[in-house]
Amino acid sequence: MVAMRVQVTDLALSLDEPPDRLRVLAAARLGIAPEDVGPITIRRRAVDARLGRPRHVHTIEADVPLEPGDIAGMRGVSVAVEDRRPPLAPGRKPIRGQPVVVGAGPAGLFAAWRLSETGYRPILLERGRPVEARRYDTAAFWKRGELDPDSNVLFGEGGAGAFSDGKLTTRVKDPRRDDVLRALVACGAEETILYDARPHLGTDRLPRILQAMRRRLVEMGTEIRFGARVDDLVLSDGASPGVVGLLTNQGAVETNAAVFAIGHSARDTYAMLLRRGAAMEQKPFAIGVRVQHPQEVIDEAQYGRAAGMPGLGAAEYVLTCPVTRVGRAVYSFCMCPGGAVIPCATDAGAVSCNGMSGSRRKGRYANSAIVAQVSPRDYPGPDPLAGIEFQRRWESLAFDAAGGTYALPVMALSDLVRDRFARRGRVGLAVSSFPRAEIADLRPLLPGDVLAAIRQASRSFERPIPGWLGEEAVAFGVETRTSAPLRILRAGDGQSISLVGLFPAGEGAGYAGGIVSAAVDGLRAAEAIIRIHARPGEA
Repeated sequence: MVAMRVQVTDLALSLDEPPDRLRVLAAARLGIAPEDVGPITIRRRAVDARLGRPRHVHTIEADVPLEPGDIAGMRGVSVAVEDRRPPLAPGRKPIRGQPVVVGAGPAGLFAAWRLSETGYRPILLERGRPVEARRYDTAAFWKRGELDPDSNVLFGEGGAGAFSDGKLTTRVKDPRRDDVLRALVACGAEETILYDARPHLGTDRLPRILQAMRRRLVEMGTEIRFGARVDDLVLSDGASPGVVGLLTNQGAVETNAAVFAIGHSARDTYAMLLRRGAAMEQKPFAIGVRVQHPQEVIDEAQYGRAAGMPGLGAAEYVLTCPVTRVGRAVYSFCMCPGGAVIPCATDAGAVSCNGMSGSRRKGRYANSAIVAQVSPRDYPGPDPLAGIEFQRRWESLAFDAAGGTYALPVMALSDLVRDRFARRGRVGLAVSSFPRAEIADLRPLLPGDVLAAIRQASRSFERPIPGWLGEEAVAFGVETRTSAPLRILRAGDGQSISLVGLFPAGEGAGYAGGIVSAAVDGLRAAEAIIRIHARPGEA
């Protein structure tokens, strides 16, 4: 009998049971001997801490000597779905020079990865510095408020995700997701990211992974230029202009195939693209505050009696308040267990916040953005860049409120929710020496409807998370960089609808959110180039 590949779900192990036990559990479910179960691949692992008995619940795949009729009606057993993507067929249009990727965040790195592994020898341009040098730039900003506008928490190798929790959770079902995770493992990430329900890398491990990825890209034929900021496009003449080159602070680059994976904070690049005729539209995003609690509060709420048990790790949460009285949904975003809140900036005189945590998530505090939806009706006008001006307004107020030093304004969460402000000493007890923060009134730093929505939602969050409004709960302002407030419009072939040769990709283009979805979109952009263009020198 030819072996059939099956998927088996809901195989539970206690936290101290070895993975080898999965073979026995799968065999029992399938009604066959354990030795008849082929090599097991874990597809998913999640923690179930209900009833005070924490377990790891697995989904696995394996080859077994059965036929589809044999598994009909079996609980949690199905035929495994195969990845049947057709091979990429290179196009015939000649490439001028080499394909270029702008931006070395997740979308740009993986666009370069796909292009280089298929023989297209791209040039990767990154305005910031390599991650090992970039760490000094971020340290100078966090400790002394010294901002480098090109190399900072948001710009540089790895993009904004290099100084975050390194979360890889995504709703993307695209099979390219597995390509992304396998590439990260090949560059030093733990294999558990291939199947954990909530995989993450950690800020402490990301620099090593990024350096390994850089080496692999160079080995595959990518030319990487750091400190290379794209300042303008070179366009062809005629009724339908197209990209024929890029002007950078390091000189001109010839190309008619440029992936723009610029991230959601490259405001000067957005302005240049709009000036050069790239079609854009406003899009919604979300703003709010970043809240911080003692991690033990979150552990007890999520794990109950099991809180603190070895093997469980720091608990996470996902909170939503779909409808508030002011008509704005509120939700948690970028939750960082055992982590820290960090200040971010790309513009002088403005500051926003984000969160990060290490791979082991051992910090005392948990933090998460609590944000409300905003839409183009909230922006100051119809210009595609009006959402950026909206962001700048609140970031500038936050900068001034904390003394103009790039420290973050912070106040007691209970005061924010109860519409009062007091410079109480206990707020300082909940804020460690990192980040630099100043007690300030956050109420004027958010739109009135956003503040009202967050207040209502926070009262409701006290039910699933007892202690949500406790004495050590604080709020930092402001969280504004949740996603791009605009979208660079592209056609079905991946190119800009108005500029041939421009391939917008990732979060900055308005088509992704998070490390994995941005990386997947970068792969798509590279494949779009491959389908149109022949390899350099082959046309």
